[in-house]
Amino acid sequence: MDITAVNSKTQTVVAGSKENIENFQNVCSSKGIKDTVLHSEHAFHSHLMDPIVSDYKQEIEVMNLHNAKPNMACKFVSGVTGKFEDYLDTQYWIDHARKPVQFLQASQTVLQEAGCNLFLGIGPQPVLACLLAENADALEISGVQFIFSLKRNQNEYETMLNGLGNLYKAGVTVNWESFHQFYPGRKIALPNYPFQQKKFPIPTNKLKTNKFHPFIHSVLTNPTDFKILQSEISLNDIPFLKDLQQLLK
Repeated sequence: MDITAVNSKTQTVVAGSKENIENFQNVCSSKGIKDTVLHSEHAFHSHLMDPIVSDYKQEIEVMNLHNAKPNMACKFVSGVTGKFEDYLDTQYWIDHARKPVQFLQASQTVLQEAGCNLFLGIGPQPVLACLLAENADALEISGVQFIFSLKRNQNEYETMLNGLGNLYKAGVTVNWESFHQFYPGRKIALPNYPFQQKKFPIPTNKLKTNKFHPFIHSVLTNPTDFKILQSEISLNDIPFLKDLQQLLK
């Protein structure tokens, strides 16, 4: 078996044949060590990837690889070395498939060396955010914020909006023009001094007669292109509701 990932001080991933994994799981269970079998089609980052290394190398060699631009604001921390990397050559990508993931070392690099304190997860599950939070706790580093963009069994759009809101609260600049390009909203003026204690009610056009419908009494003014109707239902205005009230009892 091979160690394929060192994610934290308490979590390590191994790979091997099915028989070896089952035997290793039995050893962990007998010693009271928590273990989970990962469902993966291939044993990545292990010697079981060796049969494809030659073909893999040929595919990489036909690609045009470049050094990272020195003035780039975004720097790359490698999961292979756990350190900052500027140039990823053919051997790097072979090591990427064959060698273990050094996520613990990479976490220490971004938290201690780079001093990053805001992280955004872009995967389908906030797994890495949880691991990074665990590594930050182990290093006794506080004030680190982890934001995820997707989470299983949660509405994708709502989850991404919540993540965007958290980024905005954390001080990240948002391109609101791009965000609102598919919506009919428009800017409205709001009070910008929170201590004036002055109310700004939304005006409504109250109709004295049932002009539209017995259940529609007024139009609610709003900043969008949608028409919002509201009504006040009373037993005095609509007497037959009393009969309905008796039936519901």
